[in-house]
Amino acid sequence: MENSGSEGKELVTGVLSKITVGRMGETKEISSLVAFLCLPAASYITGQIICADGGYTS
Repeated sequence: MENSGSEGKELVTGVLSKITVGRMGETKEISSLVAFLCLPAASYITGQIICADGGYTS
């Protein structure tokens, strides 16, 4: 099944309207979180779900 350009744009617009910060996340924003979780300073963090979704799930 193919999406036309307009359907794809409507999908993106719909998703963006549900994100509190109003934009998609950038690679650097996600990789910074992952890098922190790999540090010894984060060693006490276990079994957590950390939503880096710009407020989508809030």
